[in-house]
Amino acid sequence: MEVNRIIPWDMFDEVNLKSMLVKYYIPKMLYTISSNNTIKIWNLDTHQVYHTFHVANKEIIETDFYNNSLYVGFIDGSIQIFDLLNRIHIKILNIIPKPDNGVLSSRHKIKIHKHILYYANSNSIIMYDLLANIIIGNILTSGVIDNMVINREKMYIVTANKIISIYDLNLNIYLSSFDAQIEYITALVVKDDNIYAFNSQDGMLKIFNYQHSTIMILGSIDTNLRYGTMIVDGDKIYVSSDRYIAIINSIDFSKVLVNTPTLDTIKVMNINDSILYTGDVAGKIYFWDTLIPLEFGDHGYSIISMIIR
Repeated sequence: MEVNRIIPWDMFDEVNLKSMLVKYYIPKMLYTISSNNTIKIWNLDTHQVYHTFHVANKEIIETDFYNNSLYVGFIDGSIQIFDLLNRIHIKILNIIPKPDNGVLSSRHKIKIHKHILYYANSNSIIMYDLLANIIIGNILTSGVIDNMVINREKMYIVTANKIISIYDLNLNIYLSSFDAQIEYITALVVKDDNIYAFNSQDGMLKIFNYQHSTIMILGSIDTNLRYGTMIVDGDKIYVSSDRYIAIINSIDFSKVLVNTPTLDTIKVMNINDSILYTGDVAGKIYFWDTLIPLEFGDHGYSIISMIIR
C-alpha cells in the first residue's frame, strides 16, 4: 500500500522544486465556440489548438461548464454534452418537449450552478438535477426571459419588460425586482453587490448596487459604442464595438478608448490574470498587452462564446 509522506521543505533544492512544478503544472485552456458549429480548445500559454469538437448542425444559443464537461444549448432545445478531459461527446439532453415547428425561443439560456441546470425558455426556468437526471422544479418569471446570471447563490433574471429580478437559489424565492429603465439589456454582469446592465443597441450602461433588498443606481454612462458586449474586471468595465474598446473606471466613470485591430465587431471578451482576450465576427482572437492587441489565433468563423478555465 502506498503511504503519503510529509517531506520537510528544506529537503528540496531549487532544481527539484522547479521540476516538480513543471511536472504537475496544468495550463489553462481557452474555449472558443463558433457559428460554424465547432468548439476549439486552445492552450492559453502556447496559443496552440489542443482539440476541436464538431457539434450538432444546429444553431448554438448558449454554453456553460459543469464538472469538466461543456454543455452546449441549441435553438431546438437540445443540449449536447462534451467530456473535456477525455475529449469525447457524452450525450444529448432533451429536457423539454419540442414545439410543433421544432424551434424554441431564440432567447433561451442555460446556466449551471452546483449540480442544477437552469434552462430558461419564454417565461419560465426549468430546474434539472444533473445527478438524478430529473426535473425538480420550475421558476416562473414576469415576462419573456432575455438573460440570466448566477452570482453568490443568487440568480439575476432579465425579462423583456426591462425588469431585473433577483432570485435566491437556496431559499427558492424572489428577493427583489426593479425596472432597469433600459430599452433592451444585451449584456448583464454581476460582481459582488453591483449589477452592470448594458444595451449594445444604443450604448447605454447602467450600474446598480444591491444590498439588503435595496436597489440603488450608482451611475448611468453613454458609452457611444454599439453592437458589442461588456465584461467587468475589478474596477474596470470593458465595452466593445466594431472600432473601439472602451475601458471605463467604475469609480469615477473616466473612459479610455483603444482601437481594435480590425473593423470586425468584437462579440466576445474574457479576462485572465488581468489580460483581456477578445474574439470577433471574423473568428480572430486577440490578447491585449498594455492596451496593445496581439494576435492569439484564428478560429476561422465568427466566435459566439469564449470561456477560459
